[in-house]
Amino acid sequence: MHSSMHYARIILDPKWWGKGQDKDKEFTIGFQKIHGKFFLNVQNQTNIETQFVHYRNMEGLFVDFVTFLVLKEMFAHTWWSSYGSKNP
Repeated sequence: MHSSMHYARIILDPKWWGKGQDKDKEFTIGFQKIHGKFFLNVQNQTNIETQFVHYRNMEGLFVDFVTFLVLKEMFAHTWWSSYGSKNP
């Protein structure tokens, strides 16, 4: 059984980055539902969407390819605290 939380976890887990899940409508809707529940402020939701686009497209803080090379060696929470610390 898949839930919005499951979809959000897969989209944000760097080990799954580049496997196309961010282009899947079910995953995208699930991710949007989760951040809509946690961030009720429209400005915060806009920031989340913008930062997700940077993550998905390897822009901003995520532009350094080394950032993505080490993801296979780390748990998702460790990777995010090391490389995504300026993102919620």
